[in-house]
Amino acid sequence: MRFRQWLNTQISARKKMFRWAGWFTFFNVGLLIVIISRYFRFAGSIDGALPLIYAASILIGHPFFLAYGLCVLVLFPIILIWPNCRLVWIIGIFSAATGIAVLLLDYVIYSQFRVHLNKVMLDLVIGGGKEIFDFSWQNWLIALLCVAGVLALQILIAWIVWFFIIKRTRRLMGRTLAVAGLVCIVAGHMIHAWADANFYRPVTAMSRHFPLYYPLTAKRLLQEYGLVDLAKNRAQSKLKINSVSEQTIRYPLKQLEFSPGEKRLNVVFIVIDSWRFDMLTAEVTPHIYRFISEYPSWRFKNHLSGGNGTRIGIFSLFYGLSGVHWDGMSNEQIGPVLIQEFLNRDYQMGIFASAKLTTPPFNRNVFYDIKNLRSFSKGQSAWERDQSALEDWSKWLNARDSDRPFFGFIFFDAAHTYSIPPDYPIVFKPMWAQVNYLALDEDLDPVPFFNRYKVSIHYIDSLTKKILSGLERHGLIENTIIVFTGDHGQEFNDNKRNFWGHGGNYTDYQIKVPLVIYWPGRDPGVYAHRTSHLDVAPTLMTDLFGCRNSISDYSDGRNLLDPGGRDWLVVGGYFNYAIRETDRITMAYSTGNYEIFDLTNGIIEDARLNYKVVKKAMDQTSRFYRN
Repeated sequence: MRFRQWLNTQISARKKMFRWAGWFTFFNVGLLIVIISRYFRFAGSIDGALPLIYAASILIGHPFFLAYGLCVLVLFPIILIWPNCRLVWIIGIFSAATGIAVLLLDYVIYSQFRVHLNKVMLDLVIGGGKEIFDFSWQNWLIALLCVAGVLALQILIAWIVWFFIIKRTRRLMGRTLAVAGLVCIVAGHMIHAWADANFYRPVTAMSRHFPLYYPLTAKRLLQEYGLVDLAKNRAQSKLKINSVSEQTIRYPLKQLEFSPGEKRLNVVFIVIDSWRFDMLTAEVTPHIYRFISEYPSWRFKNHLSGGNGTRIGIFSLFYGLSGVHWDGMSNEQIGPVLIQEFLNRDYQMGIFASAKLTTPPFNRNVFYDIKNLRSFSKGQSAWERDQSALEDWSKWLNARDSDRPFFGFIFFDAAHTYSIPPDYPIVFKPMWAQVNYLALDEDLDPVPFFNRYKVSIHYIDSLTKKILSGLERHGLIENTIIVFTGDHGQEFNDNKRNFWGHGGNYTDYQIKVPLVIYWPGRDPGVYAHRTSHLDVAPTLMTDLFGCRNSISDYSDGRNLLDPGGRDWLVVGGYFNYAIRETDRITMAYSTGNYEIFDLTNGIIEDARLNYKVVKKAMDQTSRFYRN
């Protein structure tokens, strides 16, 4: 009997605590709605029924998700384990106050840098000192008063909920409100999934501004079930003209102005996937090497890609911007000014990539403005698709209008997957007959694997010979700029840290690539100063098109021939970004944490952030966002 009474008492206590936690959280949802509403100032104008519904779902659903997520993770387990009223109150009040304070700090940081709060930014605020954030004593006093006010408000909410709601005998509509919040959460994700598959920018461009908001995407699933036609939707999206006032990205910063045009040179980019810096040799790439020896060119010996993967490598090459802008340019479907200028000058556009241009979705950013984009090549393997790209390029070159200039982009992929034709000569021995990824470890002899990589580049070089021969046959060499480069490097445990391939770090073996430019009529040279993919687009914009604007109006780069070099560079991958300095690499992870490595990717113990460099990098990557 006593046990039953005890059990009933425990159940009753838990019920009250659960009700208190639920209603306490509900009132905090109201506070979060007020704070989240402030982020809409960064989203631009919201016009149309669907964007308004989506905005409402974020405004209501996201605070519900944040608040009740914290409640379920923190308060509910404590109530189940130890339903002590005082303990639950204390933890609930301090958890909510901390969450509100952190969100307010995130808003302040996002207002200035368009980056949400993470460990890097927190260290800047706490440890940066006056050289980064020069807070006066009035600033600190206001911050302290805000925190005290938030804490006092939480105590008041906790007291009101307990004495005016929980102790009432009549139950309120708690379940109905919870269901309404859940409906808003689900509706927001469903709307975004539809908008993403239909390239509907007024919805997709809105999402990135809200902290901890990761909306659903399901393009492939929707297409698989026949609910959307991605190719048709993309084509239709190009017909819709979005007002500049609707964009939250201001790119370029100023209207571009140009000097009177000179002779219109053709431009050809020959890009080899995974072509690292030490693979431009007479042995590995004999035909490219012979060409640049016969036709004196610019050779850049210390050139870094903008990232350690294809996505950011190609993005940085065409935009002259760090990969931090990938999501923004993709969501708002803003093409690079370099491509836009080619089109403005009536260049014929020949884009021939071996790998799909929809994965990564370059059709939504780099090549968005190009009509009838050739987005894939035929073939089961990479070497076959490389041949397909070459054949289509040759046909296009033969059929082009000879009275108009052209831009060509040929992107070979065989080296990315170490793919070679079965009858191709084994020019480097010993060589793996097949790639065995399971065998890769720190004790493996890399030579046979590395030789297969070199043979795949040698094969691509044989295809490149046909491109160069075709240009010579058509008499185009003397009026065509030819750019040879890679999207990123490829590592074979070179630093003895068991890294293979790319995407794992930002050392030279993964981001340092060849860059050679043949420019008719320009004096050749070999340059040792540090250059970057960020510099290619602005060099063409200024030296080819005569853009009179400051390069900073549209790029994070500089002219390739500027000998000043650079002390730091923002580089990116698929899941993180880093600041590459002359002596170290500061890697910021998507979780908000960071680590500092030396140039061989060894952790530097007890290293501190270079606050001045981090501040400059944050300023640079946020300057294209509208206030």
